[in-house]
Amino acid sequence: MSGYLQIIPIGNSLDVAAARLAGVPGGLDKALYQASKRASDKLKTTASRKARERYAISAGNFSKNAPKIDIRTGGGSAHADVSWKGTKFSLSKFSGSSNTPKWDTSRKVRIKKPDARNGNGGFWAHPGQEGKGHVLKSTSPMTISGSFVAQFSSGHAGIFHRDGGTTENGAESITESMGLSVPQMVGSDAIKDEIGEEAIQEFDTRLAHEVERLLGF
Repeated sequence: MSGYLQIIPIGNSLDVAAARLAGVPGGLDKALYQASKRASDKLKTTASRKARERYAISAGNFSKNAPKIDIRTGGGSAHADVSWKGTKFSLSKFSGSSNTPKWDTSRKVRIKKPDARNGNGGFWAHPGQEGKGHVLKSTSPMTISGSFVAQFSSGHAGIFHRDGGTTENGAESITESMGLSVPQMVGSDAIKDEIGEEAIQEFDTRLAHEVERLLGF
């Protein structure tokens, strides 16, 4: 899964820079590159901050999907892409969601062994408590009916539900509840419009600074 945001400078600030740097060989492209780089860095950090303000994801988990920045300048124009790639996070990775197995000691259920035949075999055990989860910070974790929390020997813990299928060895198959990916978070309309505006403001400010620097002021 991937998503990207673009910075394509146009308008008065670009025209002013071009006029002032007309006598500096390669000056405009140099200024555009530095301004685009600073704007891309601003977009990257703002996207992380805005996403974490809206979604219940930690900075550590968000930063596991570092964006790729691609800047192209030439002929007095600039184009910058900031792109993220990554799969959906486990719902258990969102703050407040269940991430530790707990057992309902008030009752027991019969668990079939993987090699059970015709309902024979198995054992009785306390079932796991249903998991709770949410993605948005503005909401409270909600109980996911029929789910349970499990932790594997690898250390990964998640919220699962039995999907009605069976594995190759005859055990009941399970599916994990997932949240959103970084591309989905930064690509939401609520975030991309706001961070895009901040990135363009940063570009204009930095472009003016680079023009002054190249002119020796």
